[in-house]
Amino acid sequence: MTIPKLLAQLSPAASTLTMLYRAPSCANVKADNLIVCNRSGTATTFRVAISPKGAADAGAHYICYDFALAGNDTHTAALDLRLTENDEVRIYTPSTNVSFHLFGAEAF
Repeated sequence: MTIPKLLAQLSPAASTLTMLYRAPSCANVKADNLIVCNRSGTATTFRVAISPKGAADAGAHYICYDFALAGNDTHTAALDLRLTENDEVRIYTPSTNVSFHLFGAEAF
């Protein structure tokens, strides 16, 4: 059964690599969209990493690295990610004023 939904949303602590979403056990996940919103008037950056099976952070995991985000701006990334059991989407921003929203579907 496929359930389209908001997979995760988070406003992480500044300068901390944080897990946004972990694929559940026995699930295949299709992540379609990532929306990143800067709630401050000051420009900032963000990073997104996909870590297979929750592996330790590695340079090869990053799909965005220090992507520029203008003040009071929103970036929508159209994704076509397939995640399996325990794959993690991790995020990072030097600002406390950035929100991340991941949309997709889980199939069990």
